[in-house]
Amino acid sequence: MNEQVRFDTARSAAPVDWHTGTLLSVAEAWARDRPDAVVYSWMEDGETVSRDITFAGLCEEARIVGASVARFVKPGERVMLLYGDGPDTVIGLLGCLYAGAVPVSGVHAGALKAFDRFTGIVRDCGAKAVLGPHAVLSEMQGIDEDAVDELGLRWLASDRPMAPRSGEGGALPGLVRGNGDLALIQYTSGSTRMPRGVALTHRNVLHNLATQAESFGYRTGDVGVSWLPLSHDMGLIGAVLMALQVGGRCVMFSPARFLRRPERWLKAISGFGATISGGPNFAYDVCARRIAPSGLEGLDLSRWTHAFNGAEPVRQSVLDRFAAFAAPAGFRPQAFYPCYGLAEATLFVTGGQPGAPTTAATIDKASLEAGRPVRAAPDAAAGSTATLIGCGRVAGGQRLEIVDPAAGVALGEGRVGEIWLQGPSVASGYFAPRAEEDGIFAARLASGEGPFLRTGDLGFRLDGELFVTGRERDLIVLRGRNHYPHDIEATAEEAHASVRRGASAAFMTEDEDDPGFALACEIAPLGEADMAAVARAVAAAVSAAHGVGPRRVILLAAGGVPKTPSGKIQRSLIRARIIEGSAELLFDHGPRSARPAGKA
Repeated sequence: MNEQVRFDTARSAAPVDWHTGTLLSVAEAWARDRPDAVVYSWMEDGETVSRDITFAGLCEEARIVGASVARFVKPGERVMLLYGDGPDTVIGLLGCLYAGAVPVSGVHAGALKAFDRFTGIVRDCGAKAVLGPHAVLSEMQGIDEDAVDELGLRWLASDRPMAPRSGEGGALPGLVRGNGDLALIQYTSGSTRMPRGVALTHRNVLHNLATQAESFGYRTGDVGVSWLPLSHDMGLIGAVLMALQVGGRCVMFSPARFLRRPERWLKAISGFGATISGGPNFAYDVCARRIAPSGLEGLDLSRWTHAFNGAEPVRQSVLDRFAAFAAPAGFRPQAFYPCYGLAEATLFVTGGQPGAPTTAATIDKASLEAGRPVRAAPDAAAGSTATLIGCGRVAGGQRLEIVDPAAGVALGEGRVGEIWLQGPSVASGYFAPRAEEDGIFAARLASGEGPFLRTGDLGFRLDGELFVTGRERDLIVLRGRNHYPHDIEATAEEAHASVRRGASAAFMTEDEDDPGFALACEIAPLGEADMAAVARAVAAAVSAAHGVGPRRVILLAAGGVPKTPSGKIQRSLIRARIIEGSAELLFDHGPRSARPAGKA
């Protein structure tokens, strides 16, 4: 089935056409039309505004940074952004563009333990310079001075821009860059493979922002609240650049402040009258579980009309739990906005109708495992069904197909296949493509239609709506049945109170002749007997819920299950560590043994 949706540009609040404009032309237009309006507010402590930036101030500060960058970097060269989560990130990004350079995003300054990620990305994209606050640059340089020296980078402190020399100060190189030039290289999170640099043009970014504005119903002056990391596409593009696109305001604070006290998120939404805010599914779960009912006193969430939910599987149980929890503050369930997207398509791909109820489909579990999902009968037996949340329809005039990748055939409704995408938001490719990635952005159907982006995600359509089932690389296939790791992990985390939430990984075992799966779970500190009980409870719950049990249940301390900088589980990495013996296991439970790690 070919699904295309007409894109109504008349509703977009942007002052610049995505067909012809650039991010700089958008920023300059708002600086001219709304110079004194605040576009970014930063809350250093997560509760009170410590800094406001107007549209005019944004362009002025970015131009100063751009002039400094232009002294050391030639047009078209790459500059690695190394910032935290405040508006300085946007100033640095726009500063690079003013200089004619290409900003590179994907490393968070608060995750300096990810030094290998930083050096790997710098080498991959061939960056010539690093841009960020002086203190952050100094800390990064001090981690491994020899390794840093080998990179041959210029280290440019955006909070200490160099004064222009005599005779400098003419037109900045970036002002002559065009719609088809690179605006950003956004590195992926690396949940299933090494991080890759998605090469996004101004056209890609502006089309995706315009698509989001249309789909969400953004209007000039809308206020959003975000704690999302700006090294990730959801925070950088979906929250921060979106405010720039529509002439709105984004109130920001750091992810660490949110995780320390989740109520800060809801207080900010209430206090600023935000209409748009969101995050991954876990954020709603954290709020419902950790905030006491008294934490809602005095809050008004009735103006929060767009609570987007993406980047990981959306669960009905979490939506129900959060809606019941937040109802006393005026939150309405129809505000939920599940959506689907990925960096290779800039960000946003599908979403529903704002204000419409979330689509939840109760699917016969056996049919889903067979790849031909159908709705379950009303009297279906307990445990034989799975509830999936729809992520809406493809937006922005793009084309989405569910494809059998082996045959190159587009599948009809009710068939699980790989999600393929075509349209103006889709990048032309990775900045430094590897041989094995040649077909990712150039896939064609057996009919010859294409090119398409192969997303690597699995899903199906039901009544025209997209339901995402998981990542193809993570799929657990046993006896001809498909089992999705996030479903198994969710069962494990409900099996015992000592299993940490959002910190489990299910993956195939290494024996190809006798396939099975293992389950690694982080747990709270326990004694040996208690760990054995936890492992047995997890194994029993998974067997009962999914009809197949794990070969091993491996218990780890907090932090034992690796995650990407954006919080996605790295299943392939923990699998490799367990197979090679480098993971620190607390307890290893199998069908024939249950023992503390290291004991025979």
